[in-house]
Amino acid sequence: EISSAADAAAATAAIAAAAIAISFSVEFSQLYQAPWINQLRQSLPGKLLLGAGFLKSDLLCYVTGIALGSLAEILMRPATTRATGKTP
Repeated sequence: EISSAADAAAATAAIAAAAIAISFSVEFSQLYQAPWINQLRQSLPGKLLLGAGFLKSDLLCYVTGIALGSLAEILMRPATTRATGKTP
C-alpha cells in the first residue's frame, strides 16, 4: 500500500527507471548480430520482442514516452494526494 505522495512518486520513478533499463537493453541488444539471434529476429515474435535494428532515435522516443507516461500518472493522482502528501 502506498501511504504518501512521496511513496507514490518513488514507485513511479522506480517503474520508469525499470522501463528505461528494459527498453535500452532491448535496443542495445540489436547491436549483437550473431546468426542465431538474427534468425530469431526473422520471426514475428522475435521481431516484436527484440526489434530489427538499432536506432539512436529510438532511445529518445523511449525516454520521451516513459516521461510522458510518468507525468500522466502523477497528474492523474487525486488532487488531495498531490497537495497534502496523504492518500485518501
